[in-house]
Amino acid sequence: MDTGNNPDPIDAFFHRHGLTPSARAQCHAFARAHLGGARDIREATTQGYCSYTLLCDGDDDDDEDAIVQFRPAAHQLDIELAAAARRIYGALAPATRFLGVVPGDRRCPLYAYSMARIPGVSLAEFRAAAAAADPPTGRSSSSPSPHRRQRQRQRHRWQENLVRGFARFLCAGWRSSLDSHPPASAAAARGRVGGSLRRRLEMMRDGLPARFRPAVEDVLSGLDAVEALPWVLTHGDVVPGNIMVEGPADEEGEERDTAAASRRRRPGSLCGLLDWAEAEFLPFGVGLAGAEELLGEALLAAGAGVGADGPYPPPSSRFAYYPCAAELRSVLWEELRAGIPELPLLAGDAVARARVLGILLWHGIAFADGRLDRVVQEGRDDEEIQRLDVFLFGAAAGAEIRPGLGLVIVTGVSEAGFI
Repeated sequence: MDTGNNPDPIDAFFHRHGLTPSARAQCHAFARAHLGGARDIREATTQGYCSYTLLCDGDDDDDEDAIVQFRPAAHQLDIELAAAARRIYGALAPATRFLGVVPGDRRCPLYAYSMARIPGVSLAEFRAAAAAADPPTGRSSSSPSPHRRQRQRQRHRWQENLVRGFARFLCAGWRSSLDSHPPASAAAARGRVGGSLRRRLEMMRDGLPARFRPAVEDVLSGLDAVEALPWVLTHGDVVPGNIMVEGPADEEGEERDTAAASRRRRPGSLCGLLDWAEAEFLPFGVGLAGAEELLGEALLAAGAGVGADGPYPPPSSRFAYYPCAAELRSVLWEELRAGIPELPLLAGDAVARARVLGILLWHGIAFADGRLDRVVQEGRDDEEIQRLDVFLFGAAAGAEIRPGLGLVIVTGVSEAGFI
């Protein structure tokens, strides 16, 4: 993704949409006018690529903390879908309402929405804080120190907490699928992506590098069975900046204070998902593609960790699985089978193909400022191509390693290619 000439993501947002310098102040004034009880309005630490977000603290205990988000016309929220997300996923999706259009520049009107604030921190911030607390030592050792081993165990607990929460999130979608609501609404509810699955697969079959063609053709051959799966409301952008988790804590202290432990989620637990702009009803299993982001993380080419700001995937980044990725994947399926006992009998190969379909849709079609109208290309979209290699074949394609994060290069075919 292009962030313009300015590396600051907020400046880049206004620059990219041709907004005047006064637009930023107009957004603040609009938020203050519509949330009169807010005692403090400030810019969110992590900003999305398609929106500008302000945090608004309530004036007293009776006023809830809220978010006000501003979006250009091309990235408006579907309020009905946002309401459906809240109904289906409860507190994991923010209650959302449309506030109006910001007065000002008519060339690029900004549509404003208020949302209840989901607690926790973004997964991007969580990972950055964990990396800062445990920087690489600069020396390789086959026998890590006791402190590092303790930190590795702690990170694994955090990762497992998140994977379990994400699996339960997927189960909630299954229980509230369109098939649970009898009207012949499945076809009518299909959105831009859901209504063009075959065409998009044919685009990728013809346009992706040849090594991906067998995977695309396999999904095409079973597409009827995939489309026969329950259609569930699927979040279209499961990336670290949109995943809210419980922040880290002194776990040893909480073990001694059982009352404190009972009052809060476990560190790393899923608190909710932000940015439902790309959400739509898709066959169950497509959303499994988002789980890959929980089984590893992105690294910059020089080995530095990826920060919380900026586009995702970060330019020149490479994705690598955690050493415990196979174990985490087993945890995911353990939770799915517990939450959907009928899944192995009803779905079979269709869910496996739906997962591959999700990977292809999210990484084989370029976002292109929301147009979703071209296939990714080597030399132009290398970050997405590398993720296709990793997620479909388990090939790390030269991902750099940061020992402090516990990442390894995966070679050959790994469990990433299977469910």
